[in-house]
Amino acid sequence: MSSERRAAATDAAYATHLTHRAALETSRAMHSSDRKATEMDALRRHHRFLRDERERPDSSYEAQVARKYYDSLYKEFAIANLKHYRTRGIALRWRTEDEVVDGIGQFTCANQRCEWHAEPTIRTKLETYEVPFAYEEPGEEGTPVRKQALVKRITCVAPHLIPL
Repeated sequence: MSSERRAAATDAAYATHLTHRAALETSRAMHSSDRKATEMDALRRHHRFLRDERERPDSSYEAQVARKYYDSLYKEFAIANLKHYRTRGIALRWRTEDEVVDGIGQFTCANQRCEWHAEPTIRTKLETYEVPFAYEEPGEEGTPVRKQALVKRITCVAPHLIPL
């Protein structure tokens, strides 16, 4: 096979590859909206940090999944992500069963990014704080609803966060 024929065959193979790749990308784009919704998608849409016991129950499957997950959480202490605390961005979540069993957030620092968040080898002084937490959740008809709660946190860095 001459070098010209080999080059032409390589060019044709590469052109075929590009055609198939473009068809694959088009197919993926068309079918990305057809993706089946998972239970995690339902949790993202229907999860609430606090639920009112008086709220009327939603009978949709997604709302029931979110409610069941909420009921399985332990709401005595909160776990926090203080990555953006300087800009007043603090994320809180309730502890899971595994975290309760391991004592995380109760006998260790509740800040996810703290070196004392996992079981510490050397005990550090931990302080318990009950802090007000205000946030917005989507309400009925998509209008935001402002909620507020007192949340208990155990942390080793809180004295550094509170201005004196």
